[in-house]
Amino acid sequence: MRWVMLVFSLLAGLPVAGESLLVVRGDGDYPPYESIRGGKLSGSNIELVQAAAAEAGYQLEIRSVAWTRALEMVRLGLADAVTFVSKTVEREAYILYLPDNILTPITFGLFGKAGGNWPKEWGGDLTRLKGLRIGTLRNYAYPEVFRQADFLNRFESPGDNTLLLKNLLAGRVDLVISDINEFRFAVSQGKVHDQVVELQPAFPSTTAYLGFSKARGGEAASRIAAAMATLRRRGDYQQILQRHQNP
Repeated sequence: MRWVMLVFSLLAGLPVAGESLLVVRGDGDYPPYESIRGGKLSGSNIELVQAAAAEAGYQLEIRSVAWTRALEMVRLGLADAVTFVSKTVEREAYILYLPDNILTPITFGLFGKAGGNWPKEWGGDLTRLKGLRIGTLRNYAYPEVFRQADFLNRFESPGDNTLLLKNLLAGRVDLVISDINEFRFAVSQGKVHDQVVELQPAFPSTTAYLGFSKARGGEAASRIAAAMATLRRRGDYQQILQRHQNP
């Protein structure tokens, strides 16, 4: 009888064949992390989630929806997790953030048009940007210090970094704030390196997670976290990030 109980206890910890995991994401393009190329999802976040789900024994579905809808689905327990989500006080009420479920570090920076009217050495002092039009994207979780600087003149766009870049080069904004890898990618794709300047210093780095729905409990979050830890130990995690580094 004891060996039977032991077998059952061991089996209870194994993934059940065919268990599903629904992960939602914003429906925009965020290369090199997440984008749609040739009708298929690609990017470092996508590949990491796919690898972790396979390691944990899940049948994975990644669904692209409007970002506000993605957060609402996780809040209501209609999805297991959401990709590329930053930690905020409001989101912590319904999203479970585990350290091993970090997808990527995020560093925001400021970019200006070469020869533009902006302080060449801003030194991290946001008051020196007062009066300038700063391009932002809707629904982005910008650094707290930037969000709290209510004296700044923000020009919000509903699109992506490609649109931010167009606004900058057309003179609609003086500066843009963006994740440096995303904006560098847009600059590289547009082949306009000589027209854009990256201001120094960048903002302090934060992290983006695969955040799990508290409404669905923590089992999936823990299993994926264990799988992510395995990917890191084997070096798979690092290889995936390197494959998707900016061109």
